[in-house]
Amino acid sequence: MVHNIINEIAPYVTQRINEWNNFSQFPLKGELWEERLSYAFNDANFPNDWQPDGNHKPGIDFSLDNEPMSFSCKSAVLKNGVLSISSYRTTKYKTLAEKLDYHDSTEAKPFSHYAIVVRDMSNKKQVCIIIDKNYINAKELSWKESRSTRGKTKGNINGWGGSSNKLSMKIQKSMSDQFWYYLDWRELVASDMCTVVCEVEGPNVRL
Repeated sequence: MVHNIINEIAPYVTQRINEWNNFSQFPLKGELWEERLSYAFNDANFPNDWQPDGNHKPGIDFSLDNEPMSFSCKSAVLKNGVLSISSYRTTKYKTLAEKLDYHDSTEAKPFSHYAIVVRDMSNKKQVCIIIDKNYINAKELSWKESRSTRGKTKGNINGWGGSSNKLSMKIQKSMSDQFWYYLDWRELVASDMCTVVCEVEGPNVRL
């Protein structure tokens, strides 16, 4: 089902990204990406509940009306084979175990998929990918404390890092205990949990 839907929306996503590139000098990201993608689904006859007022369920940017698919829309940078994505701030959870429990919970991830517009810096193109949310689970990683290596805080704990063969994560205390993901691009696009929707190239690509 997922692959059939993605095949149907692909030309419309390409069109909507190109519309933005021809309109603005700024890279496509944030709520503007949500809007473009929701329009593409509508174009392909998949109505959805996206609204321009930001009034959606926590963690969900929009859901399809007649299909069991909902999305967390993100923009991300691909450089040197690594896709970098920023995610949740978790200062209200005090221990690492609490942070990981929250990250993998349905409270934090009530959506079914990530919808990411990737800025491929090496190849000067934009890539839209859809990833099953279960590809990115914090408790599947091996975690350890990280420590500052310079300045007055040298030696102090400044966060945590987790890794596996397909991705790594960091939690940075200096950034409100924010999660950052670092995904191996080759592993990601080879996975059956990730689908490349489209690639957009040309002189108007905004990175």
